[in-house]
Amino acid sequence: MNYDFFQVSAGDVFEDYTGLAVEVGDIDVYNQIHWDVLEGQDEDGATSGEMSYEEFITRFHRIGHKPHKVA
Repeated sequence: MNYDFFQVSAGDVFEDYTGLAVEVGDIDVYNQIHWDVLEGQDEDGATSGEMSYEEFITRFHRIGHKPHKVA
């Protein structure tokens, strides 16, 4: 399946069907999306995680974007 149309970038906020809200932190060269939990709880109680692009966009839907802080 081709998901190239779905853009994910650092600072985007997503939520899954359980109410777990996460913020995208980084996308590495292997298309692994690294995220931090904002609200809710992951199945294993993790406060951050990573998964492939395909897994991420299958599980989560975008609910907003958190602007980066300027120093």
